[in-house]
Amino acid sequence: MVFTGIATYYDAATASDQLDQAREDARSQSREQAEHVWYWTERRGPMLTDGYIHVVNRSADPVSGVVVGLGVIDLPDVVLNLPVLDLGPCTELIYRPVNMASWTGRLDDMYSGIRYMRFTDRAGLAWERRDTRLVRTAKSHDYQRMDQVMLLKDPQEKTAHPCDQS
Repeated sequence: MVFTGIATYYDAATASDQLDQAREDARSQSREQAEHVWYWTERRGPMLTDGYIHVVNRSADPVSGVVVGLGVIDLPDVVLNLPVLDLGPCTELIYRPVNMASWTGRLDDMYSGIRYMRFTDRAGLAWERRDTRLVRTAKSHDYQRMDQVMLLKDPQEKTAHPCDQS
């Protein structure tokens, strides 16, 4: 009887450890693609508008519903949304603020940087990336038409290197 009790205790402890490991593996797997999707800005002059906005998917699967939130000078509560929509596997899109406009005018007069990037991964999970963090978000992102950026010229598209082909 004592032997059965000890065996049951160790079986339960082992099962608990295996469950914890499975949860950690699932959490890590759910972030895998999202960690390969990101953005950065590149400046080629004294103004932010002299630069480029890079939106990159370095995973082997596409992401959808991609939106980049752009800040506005002197209006900290205003975000203009650049609808990228679908971003193919191993793809980098390069935008120029001088080739964008909003309901208030050309973006080159008011762009202050990227606030966030939102997207949905291959598993249907919604994500938000900011400068220093990547978090799961609610599935739905509702954007007003007047909050959207209009492109005056299509972005440059190129293959993202390196690309995770696994």
